[in-house]
Amino acid sequence: MRRQWSRADSGAGVSLAIADQVTGQAIGSIVLMLRPQPGVVGFGYWVIPSMRGRGIATRAVMLASAWALDVAGIERVEAWVEPDNRASQRVLAAAGFAQEGVLRSFLAFPGRRADAVVFSRIRNGPGVSSLARPPSR
Repeated sequence: MRRQWSRADSGAGVSLAIADQVTGQAIGSIVLMLRPQPGVVGFGYWVIPSMRGRGIATRAVMLASAWALDVAGIERVEAWVEPDNRASQRVLAAAGFAQEGVLRSFLAFPGRRADAVVFSRIRNGPGVSSLARPPSR
């Protein structure tokens, strides 16, 4: 929790809880981290396994990316996903992100490296809509 709060305190980004609409219980998280390039944020999200497959991640990604682009003044929101993570790629595509390409051996994990499939949404680009509506297809 301290690490999540420290992002906002340091100006590195913002971490938010994804909450159940009915109970208000935290069921996941979403983080927007400033990249070195001006106006660009990186995006990450996670939903507890028992709540996956219900469109929760897609809705959270749509809302957070629309907020970043429409309200916070961000120009580009991007996400890096491992090639085998098809579920996350489906979430991003459903949320209006465009697949751009693959960065080879880009992600570093303890004991291994992995390629990253790059997805993005840009301000005033296709799929960007108001916070009240899902992106057009």
